[in-house]
Amino acid sequence: MDRIVGGKFKLGKKIGCGSFGVIYLGTDMDTYEIVAVKIESSNAKHPQLFYEAKIYNALQGGSGIANVKWWGVDGEENVLIIDLLGPSLEDLFVYCGRKFTLKTVLMLADQMNVENYYKKMSTFVDSFDHFWNSRGVIYVSNQLLLIFPWRVPLLSCSVQY
Repeated sequence: MDRIVGGKFKLGKKIGCGSFGVIYLGTDMDTYEIVAVKIESSNAKHPQLFYEAKIYNALQGGSGIANVKWWGVDGEENVLIIDLLGPSLEDLFVYCGRKFTLKTVLMLADQMNVENYYKKMSTFVDSFDHFWNSRGVIYVSNQLLLIFPWRVPLLSCSVQY
């Protein structure tokens, strides 16, 4: 029997998992659009999905940012349904032999409009250990990639490069 979450999204095959939950392919039963369905136990010691939904909503409309289709509690689980995007930055990093060229880093920064995201996200957290930190430094798997030379409000100083 097919499982339906959020009233209209049919779960498909599992496409990933991590310490906070499981990600499935899903299908919107009204439009037949393929989506990503993230599920975590509502009994999780440190629930993350509702926080993640707030972040997606804050970044809504940005290039490469998934749109939130639905989020809420379904049975005993927290569920977040978003657009299904392509490979993750980590997947691309591994594909490139765990090294990005300077050109790749600059192209990623340009596509991400990093300064705009940083300004929006600084209202949520003080640092981004897996993406960029409060000093404007991008890291991927602890590899320093780039330092951005703009004023960082959390430090009240300019970051030099």
